[in-house]
Amino acid sequence: MTDLFSRRHFLAATGGMLAAGAIRPAPLLAASASAPRKVIVDADIGVDDTMALLLVHFAPEVDIVGITTVNGNGTLDNTTRNALLLSEKFGIQAPVAKGAGVSLDNRTDTAPAFIHGDNAMGNIVLPSHINRTVDARPAWQMIVDMVHAHPHEITILGLGRLTNLALALRHDPTIATLTREVIVMGGGFGLHGDLGNVTPAAEANFKGDPMAADMVCGASWPMTIVGVDVTFQTTMTDAYLQDIRDQGGPASRLIWDVIPTIVWPDSRGTHRFKNVIHRMQTIL
Repeated sequence: MTDLFSRRHFLAATGGMLAAGAIRPAPLLAASASAPRKVIVDADIGVDDTMALLLVHFAPEVDIVGITTVNGNGTLDNTTRNALLLSEKFGIQAPVAKGAGVSLDNRTDTAPAFIHGDNAMGNIVLPSHINRTVDARPAWQMIVDMVHAHPHEITILGLGRLTNLALALRHDPTIATLTREVIVMGGGFGLHGDLGNVTPAAEANFKGDPMAADMVCGASWPMTIVGVDVTFQTTMTDAYLQDIRDQGGPASRLIWDVIPTIVWPDSRGTHRFKNVIHRMQTIL
């Protein structure tokens, strides 16, 4: 990977906006002279979480030990297939566990195909066959198992609805005292006057399963919340993304391929994927 797709360049591009809005900044990618940080990525892998997963995977300070999927940006089947596809294509060895397709109050929302495409990958052509298969355990069980196998070492990165984390807590509340930390992208706290992205009071992840958000945010584990209002401060222009595409290797070219479904102009020029990092920012 070139420096354009490295953590150093990305941090410079964001201008350090994450720390300005996080409830408690958590330097997940802080340099470490010892073993990489063990991370479970819990995500509804669509366009933005594709970028997030790849950035985490290519960060040498992080070791992805598990991927758990949830519905949201796409249907559960689509987000799970996308996790398997990315794992196979880019050599992510962590097991992939299929998670919740409905919220704790048994709601299933329609996936926003107008944003992420019908396949949650910007409608790019996907392979008809994937060799990787899902783990036999449901997502909540894999979370519980990994936290117990690595007490006080696991960071859970919640990039979508928090249903899987809530189910894990419901089945085994002791994981809250055994998890190193939980970092989620959710909610909105009014930074620079920006509110929710679904309604003025609601952000999509928390609105998608408010009971789960309440349970997870109220648990006793160390937790950082990054609101959607923080993510509104970051814009990635066509020129910047073209540089990433041309110099960052296969992963960067894939990111370029999936993001052109979201294009709109503003006063600063055309921005192909504003807020692409609203999930991914949580890792920094």
